[in-house]
Amino acid sequence: MKKLKAIIPNDQNLPIKEYWDNLPKRNGLRDFLLAKLAKQTGRQPGTIRAWFLDIALPPTPKLKQQVATMLSSTVETLFPPKAE
Repeated sequence: MKKLKAIIPNDQNLPIKEYWDNLPKRNGLRDFLLAKLAKQTGRQPGTIRAWFLDIALPPTPKLKQQVATMLSSTVETLFPPKAE
């Protein structure tokens, strides 16, 4: 019996790195999420991972919105302004 994978919504309203850190590390859910977002955005999974690790940000508002929509969240929640 194959387990169905689904994207876990950002119900806790976490910034993107905290959302990633709270995802289960087993069951391939992270890889599933990376693959889905890569297909949706036309970017490589490694690029998507960099967004989740807060190494880089999606370069356009459209990409940020695509990520937010996929995670049932908002751009403001996932990508808050950085404190200086």
